[in-house]
Amino acid sequence: MQPHKAESDAYDYRWVVEMREHKDQLAQVYVATRNDAASAVASLHGSTQASASQVENGWAKKQVRINTRMCYSCVKYNGVVEDLEGYAWLLSKFLSSQVLPKTLDPEAELFGAVGTFDADPNKIIDIYLGLKEETQLRHDGLEGITSRFCFECTQLVGFHIHRSLAKVRKPRFGQLVRFLMDNCRVMPEEIYVHLWPNEGILHTGLAGTSSAGFSISCPSLQRGICFLDDVFSKRDWDERSYFFIKRLSQIGFSIHQFSTLLKASLRQLDLALSAASSSDLMHVCDRVETIGPALVCDPSLYTRVLVYLKYSMPMSERERNGVARILATCILPALSRVKPNPMLSTSVWEVLSHFSFARRGKIYHTVMEMSQRWRDPLNESSERATSATFRILRRLSRENAKYLGRKLGKLMIQFPLKSSEIILEQVEAYPNMIQPIVDSLKYCSHLALDILLYQLMLRLSSSRHKLKDDGQHVALWFSALSSFTGAFCKRYQNIDLQVIMQYIMNKLKDGQSFDLLILRELIRNMSGIEITKDISMDSILRTCGGPYLQSLYSNSTRLALEYTKSAMRLRKSLESCSATTSVACSVLILIAKCEQTIVPKICSDQLKFISQWYDECHDVLLLYVLFLRLVYSENEYVHIFPNIRSLVEDYNLQVPILSHLFRRTGKLMMSAVQRVHFDEENDQLLDSLHAWRHIMPEALTNYLSSDLYVTFWELELSDIFEFDESYSRALTKCESKLESFQQLESAKKDKTCELEGVSQARGSLQMLKEERLSKATEVRNVKSKLKRDCQAWIKSEDRATVALCFLQHMILPRLKFSIIDAYYAAHFIDLLHELKVPLFNMLFFYDRFFRDFTQLVYSCSERESAQLGVFMSCVLRKVSKWREQVHFERECLTSVNLEIPASVSGWRQVDHLEFVDLSYNWHLKLTKGILVQLDCGDYMELRNTLAVLVSIIDEYPLVTSHGLHLQRRVECLRNFEHRGDIQTIATRYLAMLNSTRRRWRSEEEYRCKF
Repeated sequence: MQPHKAESDAYDYRWVVEMREHKDQLAQVYVATRNDAASAVASLHGSTQASASQVENGWAKKQVRINTRMCYSCVKYNGVVEDLEGYAWLLSKFLSSQVLPKTLDPEAELFGAVGTFDADPNKIIDIYLGLKEETQLRHDGLEGITSRFCFECTQLVGFHIHRSLAKVRKPRFGQLVRFLMDNCRVMPEEIYVHLWPNEGILHTGLAGTSSAGFSISCPSLQRGICFLDDVFSKRDWDERSYFFIKRLSQIGFSIHQFSTLLKASLRQLDLALSAASSSDLMHVCDRVETIGPALVCDPSLYTRVLVYLKYSMPMSERERNGVARILATCILPALSRVKPNPMLSTSVWEVLSHFSFARRGKIYHTVMEMSQRWRDPLNESSERATSATFRILRRLSRENAKYLGRKLGKLMIQFPLKSSEIILEQVEAYPNMIQPIVDSLKYCSHLALDILLYQLMLRLSSSRHKLKDDGQHVALWFSALSSFTGAFCKRYQNIDLQVIMQYIMNKLKDGQSFDLLILRELIRNMSGIEITKDISMDSILRTCGGPYLQSLYSNSTRLALEYTKSAMRLRKSLESCSATTSVACSVLILIAKCEQTIVPKICSDQLKFISQWYDECHDVLLLYVLFLRLVYSENEYVHIFPNIRSLVEDYNLQVPILSHLFRRTGKLMMSAVQRVHFDEENDQLLDSLHAWRHIMPEALTNYLSSDLYVTFWELELSDIFEFDESYSRALTKCESKLESFQQLESAKKDKTCELEGVSQARGSLQMLKEERLSKATEVRNVKSKLKRDCQAWIKSEDRATVALCFLQHMILPRLKFSIIDAYYAAHFIDLLHELKVPLFNMLFFYDRFFRDFTQLVYSCSERESAQLGVFMSCVLRKVSKWREQVHFERECLTSVNLEIPASVSGWRQVDHLEFVDLSYNWHLKLTKGILVQLDCGDYMELRNTLAVLVSIIDEYPLVTSHGLHLQRRVECLRNFEHRGDIQTIATRYLAMLNSTRRRWRSEEEYRCKF
């Protein structure tokens, strides 16, 4: 930078004024040397002194001295050479208008000036161009001058550009620059650096105005663009002029604000498309990217570009990146600049559909980042879309979903990103609007639905906390989005479910179990499967019946038809396989691991919520397994998972989960063992059987056989228990229905035709009878087989330890898995007594169970405590039944499982009175344990105890003193407990307890009644 620049500029202005006042003297100087124009230039240095002699003394002389000193002090910085530009301009202006002859040959004179006076060639050429511009001289000598001297046309053009942008432009200056570019091979990139020498500052100053197009309110940008318009608007654009717009577009400039440049760019793109082939894809992409969103000004050309991109598939990775770039910066933003056009939206989707969802997400993310900096007109249109979407959603309901859905569909076509964002905001705030919103989306295009899915994934994966601030409930926004995901994917078949399943798997791998809510809603909505928590006794025992009996009490056939397509879609999303295991198996393993690690990894310190969420994860696991059994056949289901040993050793799955998974194949194992000839499939079943034996806990190997362990885990309730009462009720119902139809038929006048319902009722009656007989036969066959095998089930004669191992490793894990398994565990104990299994003592088992009841309740969650109550209810019912002498003599007198140690040695059969005393002692132990738990202040222990008491209200208490003690303790909880849910359960239990007082007996009556 030159020193004293401000003083130097002031000096220039004063000097020019003085020279204009003495132009007559300057003219005489030139006339004296007009035969040698170069001498006039050389004498300019001395002309300052000559002119100074004409000026009066005083201040003017002092100023001349100051100016002279400044001139000589600036020699070091080439200041005088820089001032020659002003001299040349003044000389050319003056001589062209008054003195210069029309026949002067500038080329010869300038050659002489350079050669004689050793003047700067750049300044000499500057004089020449000034004379040429004013006098319209010929241009033939320019090439000779530039070739003879070390002269840079680029520097000269840049010098004039700076002067033109900083001050008023000279006339026809654009023609001069075009002339230099045509005749002196000046490249566009060489001129660009002079138009905007500091591009970074330009971009920083304008970046806040728009990302889709800078505003022309920036002075430096406006002057540069006007210069380009002057240079290139007279002719069609070529590749050199295209460089400027391409370079500016890279920093965000859009040419839609300059009609001349826009029309020329569209014309060049049209020519490029007409002559383009698939190999010219990158050239077309560069052209489109340069035009930007303004491409939509020509809808036909916009459509041609999309068609060209569509039929250019497949592409290389470089070409795909180019297409993705123009989709993000040009194609998608352009949709908001025209009226809603379904055809354009469909064409855009046909191109986007060739990309993966991850790549499409990056494209949408780029558009969203650009939209945050949009200004007129894109920002105004986005604001209009926001207000219009809010206005529609405020009026939306189930009744007008079709009418307003059309309007919402138009907005989603024109503004898919902004409208989908607002829709999800409404869903988060108002969960009751989920179904109307889902119904109204049926008029949206494929592109709009895909963008809505992207926005949904973006919100689900955000860093917001998925728990409320109290740490006890799931956040409302996450719960609402989970419900919306299920309804949204169920309704619209073109949603990519693999995206959602991959998101769920990634979150589960990171240990974030809250996203299981999304999987739960997907399965519920797409398959119609529900996990009922509060299920009645009849509903549970009805599962022991055959499929036809269950179909009479549930509308499963209609649900299967309604959800078949959506369930198959969800199954298809699980069928993409990795290297080792299928996605279906991977999801199951991840759910099981989340359930096992939920306590240390969950981000909450509330024990209540941890327990509830543990139960929720377990319900999702049951729901998922039930879904797999619904959509896969038996053979397909077996091949989903690896072998049992791999699941245990590699993935550390627990035995109850394995039992629940492979219970379908359990009967196949049993049948395979009984066969003499085994094919390859049966060999695989035998391998599975050996694996079951291998995963048996080592603590059981000395006490129980592996056959008992495998039999216990592979059977289910319907295999060992026949609920005949369900069939009796169903038969009675069908017979009454048939009788009513027959009465209607007898009342008819036309006896020839039969009523339609008569044949259907007769068919149902026949099916129920056949299924009842078949089910009874199956149960008898299973029991007869178990009767033959049970003799070797118990290895040890330590009956107390056998009872403890059986309770700890088999009964408790099974009853905690599900409520049906709790019934199964209770009935399996009865089965052992019925089969008269040697060395298994029922009294020891019951005694251990009642003694450890307090610890069992303490270690349960809310769901597990309810299932423990179901098991205890069955046990207490069995004990109460045997207190009656008739049942005891019929079922227990000849049993080897109700023996007690003899006074001398060996074992003896317990009699009825001794059993009554034992049952009283068990009730007493149970009462003492429950009273201790009711006195503690722990929330989970209190809640679990009350839940168990509610479950066993029909069987306990039976002694008056026990009931009164319980009543007093529970009344204290109701009156003084500050936790509302504990008070509610206590109030409920007190009401139920008071209703059972009539069956209470005194202690003496209870022990001596029989």
